[in-house]
Amino acid sequence: MFCKNCGAQLSDHARFCNKCGAKQPEMPAAPENTTNPAQVRQTPPPVQQQKPEPAAPQAQASSNKGLIAIIVILIILVLGLGGWVIFTSLNGDKDDDSSSKGGKESSSAVDSENDESSQSDGGDSSDTDSSEDDQSSGDESSDITTTTAPEQTTPPEQTTPSISVTEPVQSIPQITDDDSLEKLGVYKNGNHYYKVYQNDGQFNYYDSLNDCKQRGGYLVAINDASEQNFITTLFGDKDYYWIGLYKDTTDKWMLCDNSVAVYFNWDHYTNENGEEVWEPDNYEERENVGRVSTKFIEHDGWQENRGGWHDTDGTGKGEDLSLYGYICEWDSVPDLDKIN
Repeated sequence: MFCKNCGAQLSDHARFCNKCGAKQPEMPAAPENTTNPAQVRQTPPPVQQQKPEPAAPQAQASSNKGLIAIIVILIILVLGLGGWVIFTSLNGDKDDDSSSKGGKESSSAVDSENDESSQSDGGDSSDTDSSEDDQSSGDESSDITTTTAPEQTTPPEQTTPSISVTEPVQSIPQITDDDSLEKLGVYKNGNHYYKVYQNDGQFNYYDSLNDCKQRGGYLVAINDASEQNFITTLFGDKDYYWIGLYKDTTDKWMLCDNSVAVYFNWDHYTNENGEEVWEPDNYEERENVGRVSTKFIEHDGWQENRGGWHDTDGTGKGEDLSLYGYICEWDSVPDLDKIN
């Protein structure tokens, strides 16, 4: 007998195929043999049992393996080509960035020149000519990129704002040398410093007092004859200078350094009757502050002497304030940002 599955020849009573393992149908009881056994043996096996079906899966598997191998090769080629394209594009972007940073201005200028030349030479040219112009302009821009790259060294020019840092240092110099201070109009006597102001704003006594305070000092306080003599050396072109002398509510004379006045240099003169007249005279009972005269001045019925003190009305009532200046005093080196 033959296997119903693979067509292999089996024994007459076999239940499974020795080749493919397929179970075989049970054989019916054999009928009485009415035929010649020789004829039975000569009967050929059924044609359907000889079909090569088992070989088909093997051929299909081999063909599938070949197809898979081709697909894998194609994928590798595609990935390699894609990686190469990405790599070249990245390198191209880097070159474009460096060229745009190095020669942005020059490349724009060359592009404008190329545009003008393309308009003048090829206004009616074909698309082929325009593409050739683009290629030539690209070549020129690449050349320009290499030549203008060194311009990247120019940005350090932005360090110029450092000049503003030095300005505050120059505006507040700490000068202790007497000669240098005198060039700024500040003069030292003992441990004190003095500066004369010509009163261009025509300050009265109280204006001058406040101005000296704003400058970090006070209206000059003359404490002895030595300081009095020094003050006379500072006189300028004014007839009078306000000094830090005032009378409090108890009619006691005080100095603007908050001390009681113990030294005075009141002016005096001899009138036409031969009488000696002394300051302060508290004219009209309204003269409560002091000033110093810078020169001999003769008035109608009275006179003033250089360096002499006079009491007067600090408001400037009835006086020409353009004739007045004032002197500020500091106990230490003044803030040179405030003295002018």
